[in-house]
Amino acid sequence: MLRSELDRRRAERARDRYLGPLRRYGPRVALGLVLGATSILSAVGLVGAQRIARPSPFHFPDRPENYGLTYEAVRFPAAVDNVPIAGWLFPDPGRKRRLVVVVPGYRSHKAHLLREYVRWLTASFGVLAIDPRGSGESGAAPFSFGDDERRDVAAAVAFGKARGYQRIALFGTSAGGAAAISEGAHDPLVRTIITDGAPAGIHLGISGYLAGKGYPAPELFAWAILAGLFFHLRHPIGGADAQKHVASVSPRPLLLIHGERDRVIPVASQRALAAAADPRRTAVLTFPEADHVSAMERSPHRLHRHVYETTVLEMLHKTLD
Repeated sequence: MLRSELDRRRAERARDRYLGPLRRYGPRVALGLVLGATSILSAVGLVGAQRIARPSPFHFPDRPENYGLTYEAVRFPAAVDNVPIAGWLFPDPGRKRRLVVVVPGYRSHKAHLLREYVRWLTASFGVLAIDPRGSGESGAAPFSFGDDERRDVAAAVAFGKARGYQRIALFGTSAGGAAAISEGAHDPLVRTIITDGAPAGIHLGISGYLAGKGYPAPELFAWAILAGLFFHLRHPIGGADAQKHVASVSPRPLLLIHGERDRVIPVASQRALAAAADPRRTAVLTFPEADHVSAMERSPHRLHRHVYETTVLEMLHKTLD
């Protein structure tokens, strides 16, 4: 009996020897880990948001003169905040007052889309290719995944109307597609919307980009970057998430183009947008071998380019002629 009591006391002392420090310092260690993880997330969010909101300039020295295209360099103020927006206006060859507003995406501008998109669109329609805020020749402003860029789209449509164009379509790539949907869905002047590689939402766009770059825990860090964007932009973002607005595009037709191998905006975005849109007025075009907005730019197959151009032109002729 005495021996068992001694054994019990020895066991208690041994347990206290190991558990005592844990009881004393455990909460502090746990708090330190939480604060450390929070600090890391905050730092990643702020740095990531800074790089996204104010990316380094992307120069692409292409000009309409290189293709013998007639155009006018134009400038107009964005809606609401009056950021200067630059564009190239190509006249409608048929003089039917039809206009396609081309909206580039993140780190892209009108010159980047000139050879693969604008050039063949100008053969059939008037085209207004713009530089979204913060890119190309437009005024300096942070990038916001379409939240503020939709003001640029609204101004482009209003500018086209002021120039006498009565039938207007929107063609947006990547984040430009999100801005086209979120603004065009509520603009009665817009007859149809076409997007290539558009994100369904900002979080999905950021997490998809991080995953494509091989970053760990992309969804978690995407939330951190969203918080950082709020700090940089000084206003909440997400109001321009295309998935929230796409149903309002109907009864006007919508064409969603995407690459199956898109590593920046996963093809899941296209499916999410299609699921939220009116199925009777929505067409989906997917290229199995294409990466992000690359079905036209780097496609080795002429058939892909032919299908792309034919599908887009058929929709535009159907809605603008």
